Amino acid sequence: MKAVVVGVDTSPGARRAASWAAAEAAAHGAPLLVVHTVPAWADDLLARPPGAGPDPWARAVGRRVLRDVVDELCERFPDMPVACELETGETVTRLLARARTARLLVVGARGAGGFRPPLVGPVGLKLAAHARCPVVVVRANALSYGRIVAGFDGSSTAQAALEFAFAEASAHGARLRVVHAWSAPLNAPTAPGLAEYRSPDARERRLRALREAVAPWRDKYPEVEVSEEAPHGHAVEILTALSAAADLLVVGSRGAGGFADLRSGAVSTGVLHHARCPVAVIHPH
Repeated sequence: MKAVVVGVDTSPGARRAASWAAAEAAAHGAPLLVVHTVPAWADDLLARPPGAGPDPWARAVGRRVLRDVVDELCERFPDMPVACELETGETVTRLLARARTARLLVVGARGAGGFRPPLVGPVGLKLAAHARCPVVVVRANALSYGRIVAGFDGSSTAQAALEFAFAEASAHGARLRVVHAWSAPLNAPTAPGLAEYRSPDARERRLRALREAVAPWRDKYPEVEVSEEAPHGHAVEILTALSAAADLLVVGSRGAGGFADLRSGAVSTGVLHHARCPVAVIHPH
């Protein structure tokens, strides 16, 4: 079975990510792989302190981080297979390589370098944009609302996000809230189809389309309690607000064209920066 992979460093956020990843692996009966990456330049530039032995200081720190994380997780999840790897190189490159064969890749919102809230660090953004598996960026300590929120825009990527969200809701016994936020294009004054957005039944038409898209997943996961919503407004603002009372927010890596707030990964990037709960970014691979 494919492993849940979590990248860790010395930051508190990495410990939260490891804890979330372990609970996720346990829920799906999957093994967990904990990875710490030592920058390649550490071997060449960091001096070895007296008595450190043959290992460079950075590797010694990495081994300690892995040992502490794995010991804690094995104590909490004694029946779950847990492995660890100490790697050398560029963090994003190494984790992207792991993502090719992973079930899920998990990282903290900000690494040891530190970024002021609410921004997500560059590692999380790059992994979410390029990984070949779902990526979860963990911002804060997990709370138990028993609710998962999924953003939907009708694209193939959004379909993949729906599949992931239903599987998560089933595994965790959570309720699922599927949301299609919509608004007029930025060039609305000249848009030929602007009447569609001004139509009194615009919301109802989108809600019907959303329910049709969700229906096959309702049939596949009859145990999941699911609701659909089609609010008018900016997707990032709406999904961020809903994330305040959710255990997980699921979005596609890129939305459908033609909507001002659903292009070029703007929604996934926006919620990664501002969501109040862990965010899963799903690719259509």
